[in-house]
Amino acid sequence: MKNLFLFFTCALLLIGTSCEDDSPTSNTTCNEALTPVLMLHGFLAASDTYKNFQYWFENNDYCADWLYTMDRNTLDQTTDFTVALDSAVNQILLETGASKINLIGHSAGGGLAYAYLAVAEQASKVERYAHLASFVNDAAAGPNGEIPTLNVWSASDLIVEGANIEGAENVMLSDADHYQVATNEESFKAVYSFFNSGKTAIIPNTNSGDKVEVSGKALTLGENTPIANASIQIYAVAEESGLRVNNEADLFIASDEYGVWGPVELNTNTYYEFLVINNDNPDERLVHYYIEPLKYNTPLLYLRTIPPPGTLAGLLLSALPSDDEQAVMAFFAASQAVVFDRDELTINGESLATEAFTSLDQSTIALFLYDDGNGESQVTSHGGFFNTTPFLNAVDVYFEANALSYSTIEFNNRKLNVPHWPSSSQGVSVAVFY
Repeated sequence: MKNLFLFFTCALLLIGTSCEDDSPTSNTTCNEALTPVLMLHGFLAASDTYKNFQYWFENNDYCADWLYTMDRNTLDQTTDFTVALDSAVNQILLETGASKINLIGHSAGGGLAYAYLAVAEQASKVERYAHLASFVNDAAAGPNGEIPTLNVWSASDLIVEGANIEGAENVMLSDADHYQVATNEESFKAVYSFFNSGKTAIIPNTNSGDKVEVSGKALTLGENTPIANASIQIYAVAEESGLRVNNEADLFIASDEYGVWGPVELNTNTYYEFLVINNDNPDERLVHYYIEPLKYNTPLLYLRTIPPPGTLAGLLLSALPSDDEQAVMAFFAASQAVVFDRDELTINGESLATEAFTSLDQSTIALFLYDDGNGESQVTSHGGFFNTTPFLNAVDVYFEANALSYSTIEFNNRKLNVPHWPSSSQGVSVAVFY
């Protein structure tokens, strides 16, 4: 999938969209007669929202290099991102030779898409539009509601209250949380059918054999600023502890000037740690990612770093301790929220899927786990910023810093073990469940 290097490199960097081309090798059996697709992510998210859609599109005859995403800084409320979006659309049409694209917008990405399609010249470049878990409008997209529009919403989404849109094709999901509307099979089947004259999508077996090809991007959390020249060290780790199998990394790779790294080949039956180091900013914290074994080729494995203090996101995340007496961890669910009374999430047997931390109206995707300074796990909310924004929360849990000890995080009968790295010298550890 392509993350757009459109609108010329420097201009895109200034307005917060990505400007790289990280396409994997194209499908050998893909159909270039299909309309190219551009996908827009939501608030505090990034293009890896669409890793499932990308995989399913490719397995339903779409060419990998005709699938596009566009990262942007959703914390920036002053920039008109329709300018970057129009440049992206123009570049797609130039690259593919297509006359139009199909567009997808999730949540805040849907707001951007509707604003873009309100201009007749811009709307003329879009064949069909899929509106996912986004704002209810009076009519289908386009200046006069003329763009064929699919509106997928969920009765269980309490982040954006959905409803049918007059003039659109409406699909209501009953159980999907806000994030799942852009990640689950039911949504994809609706989008695929809408883009392809009612054709039924095939959801493939996810077992790709012994090896998978993985690539992605290093960028800052929330603001999606690419991390150029980052060192990425990949270690095989023991399933039962998360500790490194070897002292030296199995792979040493670097991100390019746009933050893009890979592709690399990994084993499908192996747990891995990805260590991200920002070489251009040695004061930026290290981040250790622990991931489940991957079952299929993944070109959208994003590695987020903690933004520097001078940025808005960095200021908001400044509460995370930097203290070699304790470890700091985070949990990240890459394809759904954690919902109280629906999901199970524990840290060392202690439930975190509670109404206080994972209520449906919070739609918690990430939980930061750290101590308030008293050396005790009170398992209460840290409050502050994390209580004022959806998708994130923070819980008072103490981990004594010792890289030979570890904690066990279990999510819906899946398990990751994460070592206790000292948080000042070794940064933050993130357990990622795909």
